[in-house]
Amino acid sequence: IGSNIASLEGFNDEVVGAIRDHYSPQGPNDKCPNEPVTISIALADKVDSLIGFYIAGERATGSGDQFGLRRSALGIIRIIIENDLKVDINNLFVTGGSAGGIMTAWIVGKTKRFKAAAVIKPVMNWISKTLVADNYFYYANSRYKGQPWENFEEYWKFSPISLVGNIETPTMVMVGTYDLRTPPSEAKQLYHALKIRKIETVYVEIPEAYHGIANKPSQLITKIDHILYWFNKYKE
Repeated sequence: IGSNIASLEGFNDEVVGAIRDHYSPQGPNDKCPNEPVTISIALADKVDSLIGFYIAGERATGSGDQFGLRRSALGIIRIIIENDLKVDINNLFVTGGSAGGIMTAWIVGKTKRFKAAAVIKPVMNWISKTLVADNYFYYANSRYKGQPWENFEEYWKFSPISLVGNIETPTMVMVGTYDLRTPPSEAKQLYHALKIRKIETVYVEIPEAYHGIANKPSQLITKIDHILYWFNKYKE
């Protein structure tokens, strides 16, 4: 559906094809993406799925793999091998959204290995997130014991903002203006902290985007364009 909408809106064939084919390969007999834009989106989609479900505690065990994690992992391997991609370890970048955004913020607080990062729709502070998000009622005694004021230390310990003093990586922060699940106030905590510390950063809001930040073709394109621009800026 997304590719049809993109075509009707006048986007070029490369963009339309990327939206249509970025889920491939979904099985051993599927054709792998072979166009640069499609390859980039397909890899990003599969890596984001693996990281997100890993952080959520989902594992592919025995015959159980209801979210197709093995398929995502094998898809990544096939795309790299069949397109003879060269992985340049001197130009490593990191990005992710939602759970992947949390992990990306956490990673750059733990290592300086990456040239640049793009933190998309993150939770930066579990204390504030728990009290302002649309699902505020869900967290107590589910993710962490008790309410934030009853268990401040644990909520803080798992908040990526607690590591912001370590970050040296140039970091883009992105969120949808209508995001209720990980509100802009979460993304702004990271952006403002990096500005105070004089770490290279930029803040991007996707207009009228909810937590599904790339639901519309125009939003998907905006998201990808900004990330690629940021990474190319720091590529050697």
